[in-house]
Amino acid sequence: MGRIFDALDSAVAATVGNAAAQREANKWARNVRVGDTWYSVETHKQPEGEVQLVHAHHFTKKDKFTGQAMCGHEVAASVYLAHSPMHKKPPYGLPTIEEYVADGSWNLPGAADEVANSLRVELKKLLRTSNR
Repeated sequence: MGRIFDALDSAVAATVGNAAAQREANKWARNVRVGDTWYSVETHKQPEGEVQLVHAHHFTKKDKFTGQAMCGHEVAASVYLAHSPMHKKPPYGLPTIEEYVADGSWNLPGAADEVANSLRVELKKLLRTSNR
């Protein structure tokens, strides 16, 4: 019987936690306007180690249903829940993925130069096609 109450208690706690996070996201989303750019830091795991890159979120249109600004197909509250904490200015010293590739700093520790160069070329092609 105790396990049932424990499961019920954890389900209630998760629901309350999710509701609080949603309220915080909606509060943040009310301050986001079309044309704003917000930044988040993401950690990309690689076999050679972790790399922290800045992800820029450009809010370009308004959702007709909620009235929130949208970044791609996501409303501002969803972006906040998926990527928080959010920053109004890009964090100092961390590159965006575009800068990381453009600088030629796509050097993987321990990878041969020809492998690193081929990966850099492939990533640049992907970035070019995804921006269309």
